Amino acid sequence: MTPPEKGKEVKTADKAEKPAESVFDQFILVKDEKKDNGKPAETKAADTAPAKAADATSKAADAAPAKIDVADAGDKKKQDGPATPEDIERLKRAVEEADKFDPKKAISDVLEAQTHSIELLDVLMRPSQKQNPEKQEQLKTVFEAVEGKGWENYLKYLAPGSARAALALAQIGTGDDKSIRDGEQGLVEAVKLRPELALNPEFQKRVADAYRQMAESRDDAGKPPWDEPIKMPEMAGGKDNTATIQRVQELMGSANQAYGEKGIDAALPVFKQAQDATKEIDTATVLKEHVELFVERMQRDRQISALERQGRDTQPLVDAQEQHLEKQWQKYGEYLLPASVVSNIGLAEINSGKPELMSDGKLRLGQAIELRPEMQFNNDYSKVVKGAFENY
Repeated sequence: MTPPEKGKEVKTADKAEKPAESVFDQFILVKDEKKDNGKPAETKAADTAPAKAADATSKAADAAPAKIDVADAGDKKKQDGPATPEDIERLKRAVEEADKFDPKKAISDVLEAQTHSIELLDVLMRPSQKQNPEKQEQLKTVFEAVEGKGWENYLKYLAPGSARAALALAQIGTGDDKSIRDGEQGLVEAVKLRPELALNPEFQKRVADAYRQMAESRDDAGKPPWDEPIKMPEMAGGKDNTATIQRVQELMGSANQAYGEKGIDAALPVFKQAQDATKEIDTATVLKEHVELFVERMQRDRQISALERQGRDTQPLVDAQEQHLEKQWQKYGEYLLPASVVSNIGLAEINSGKPELMSDGKLRLGQAIELRPEMQFNNDYSKVVKGAFENY
């Protein structure tokens, strides 16, 4: 579930494929296929710009995801029709189980694994290690195991959102008024809890499929198309972040230019100005706007499903969804901005080759993951981190 490259968005492919696809029947990133989890943040410290992160969605080692009982309601609906009452009850229990995970502990565990993997990466990328293939293979095995453990912990962190989404999709597909209402609120809550889900292509597909199943179920039952407004949850926010975000982006541009032309010593003061400026971003407002954009997408998916059922032209709405996706990516980039700025500074410090900056660079990479855990599982991000250590 699920953090493209917009200039190089998290994970490569066209926008709809930037985030990763699902792992355990949900919408999480597939680590072993190296899928990504979100757009990277568009700021590059020379050649080491971190991926715009989150897609949510993406990648770690080949470790089995944490076992969370979240049924594949989406696949069942496609094969056997709408979910049964038994399916719904099972998915409700899965939500209860997912909520037992302590998100702070999960993030702490992701961070612990990330710290360990960074130290291993530092050793792996040293020229002396590359001259010892046998030792390097041993370290790679340990590195993959550590990343796999971090992935398991990330799935636990993601579980409250992914489990709610699975339940919500099943409820929407039934076509029952109350179930649709509950399901739509559940989807919104899932994205509010774990924003990276909204840009995961598998998640987007499952939402569209759920609305198609809903349209079919209601048509078969002789019910009219569903058009009740989707209610936004109560959320803080309201500050206009436009000027602040623009200032951060301009400062990052200046810092990257200084880095490329004069080196890390000239760039660091400007990088730090950018980091200070991110503290003025009202992230509650950014999250609220992100959720609002997701609700817009849901409503359009609903309209498309109704028109498809009636055999009418849906292309204008499909085109509108594509355009809307770009807005979603832009907003998600704003959500990632505080973390992507910190990671850019850390990558620049490591890439500089200055031993006295290595420790601070590693620390900043950890701070970025603590802010936005999904960045750790972004394929592009992983590549630039490795590149920074190689350049060191």
